[in-house]
Amino acid sequence: MKVYRADPAAVDAFVRRRRRVGLVVWPIVMVGSLVLLAAQELLRGFLTRTFAEPARLTIAAYVVAIFGFFILVTLYPGPRVRAQRASYMLEVTDDDLRRYRDGFLPYTVHRSEVVRISEESSGIVVLTATGWKLNIPRYLEGYDEVRETLRGWRPFETDTARNALSIAISIAWVGGFATMQFAPLGRWWDVGAIVFLAAQAWMIRNWLRELRDPDLTETGRYARVGGIIGYTIFLVSVAIAVLIDLLSALGT
Repeated sequence: MKVYRADPAAVDAFVRRRRRVGLVVWPIVMVGSLVLLAAQELLRGFLTRTFAEPARLTIAAYVVAIFGFFILVTLYPGPRVRAQRASYMLEVTDDDLRRYRDGFLPYTVHRSEVVRISEESSGIVVLTATGWKLNIPRYLEGYDEVRETLRGWRPFETDTARNALSIAISIAWVGGFATMQFAPLGRWWDVGAIVFLAAQAWMIRNWLRELRDPDLTETGRYARVGGIIGYTIFLVSVAIAVLIDLLSALGT
C-alpha cells in the first residue's frame, strides 16, 4: 500500500488558477445576462418603465447582489475550504483506492467496480458501476505515479465527445431560452421551448449525477438540490405552457 498526500503549495496554486479563470468567466456571464434582459425589455417596450419604477430596479439590484455574493464565495472560499483540500490523502493498494479528507467520510473504491477512468484539467475521475465517482486532484504529491498505477487498472478514456456534447447542450439551452423570450407565441416559440426543455432535462440529469460525488460539501449539496428543484419547477411550467399553446393551436 502507498499513501499520497496533498501538496500545500500545489493546493494554493490550484486555488489561484481557479480564481483567475473565474475572474474572467463570471463577469462575462453577468454582463451577458444583463444584456439579454435589457434587450428583452427593450424589444417589449418596457425598458423606460423599468428605469422609472424603483421596485423593478430594487429587484434587479437584489439579483445582482445575490449573484455577486455567490461569485465571491466561489472565488474566495476561505481558509476552511483550503484546509480541507490540503488534508486530502489517498491510499492505493492493488485492489482499492481509499480517500481521506477532513470534514468528509472516508471513501473507498474497489478495482472490480471501476467502469471508467478519465483525466480532466483538475485531475483524475474514477467512475464506478453505481454512478459514484472518486476525484483525484492534480495537487496530490505523486500524482503522476498514481496516474500510471491507474493506467494498469484500465485504459483512460477521453472526454472530448462528452465536453463537446456539454457545450452543444449549453448553446441549445441559451438559444431555446432566447427564442422563448423574443419570439412571439406561435411556431417559433414552440420550437424554442421544446429545445429549451430538452436541454434543461439533460442539465438536470447531470446535476442529479453530481449528487453522487463524495467530495461534495453539505452546503454544496443543499445548493445543488435547491437548484435542481427550482429548475425542475421552471421546466414543468414551460412544459405546461407549451402544451397549452399546442392544444390552443389544435383547437383553432
